[in-house]
Amino acid sequence: MRDNTPKTMWARGEADDTDKQQAVHPRGLMVLTMASLLLWSIIALAQQQEPIGQVAALQGQATVQHAGSTQAVPLSSQNAVYREDIIQTLEAVES
Repeated sequence: MRDNTPKTMWARGEADDTDKQQAVHPRGLMVLTMASLLLWSIIALAQQQEPIGQVAALQGQATVQHAGSTQAVPLSSQNAVYREDIIQTLEAVES
């Protein structure tokens, strides 16, 4: 006869009375992981902003660093501009 009782994985070695507090339930862990991913997705979507403008024309080179980013990326014509963006231009650039 097959045993259909839920199984418990133990965090370390064989189970004894002191180890019961450290039990890891696979289904509960999966639910917690999925809930965390969903929460992070909602937070990320909530932080997305509407653009406040758009680069109409650019002659030369420029970069933009978006809020929350640590890296500047090349800026080009038709790129959206968001509040708190940092735009840097090289010498003799006309925008």
